[in-house]
Amino acid sequence: MSDEAVFVICRLDEVPNRQARGFLLVRRGEETPWPVLILRWGRHVFAYENKCPHQGTRLDWEANQFIDGSGEFLICGKHGSLFEIDTGCCAEGPCAGRGLTALRVAVEDGEICLLGVDLVDD
Repeated sequence: MSDEAVFVICRLDEVPNRQARGFLLVRRGEETPWPVLILRWGRHVFAYENKCPHQGTRLDWEANQFIDGSGEFLICGKHGSLFEIDTGCCAEGPCAGRGLTALRVAVEDGEICLLGVDLVDD
């Protein structure tokens, strides 16, 4: 059994299929909230820092609004950059060639967990 940190974020059924939810977490030793997004796409779950590589703004222009009008990309609500769902790579927009910071995630016993991150419980 690994000693790696495993932190439960939410239940799998709390993130509807083909949608994403934002969370504000706190990493141990830091005071500022850490925005992350959890994306569920069929049986796959992805996690990214909720931070556009263009200017560091959060992607969601309204709470939990991360998916573009076509339903195929994550979108930065401020600049319109489009990001691939499964890689976080920028497909179009001012941050082309860069990507979102991916986080390690797993589904265990119906719960979505971040791996290898030291978070504060509350």
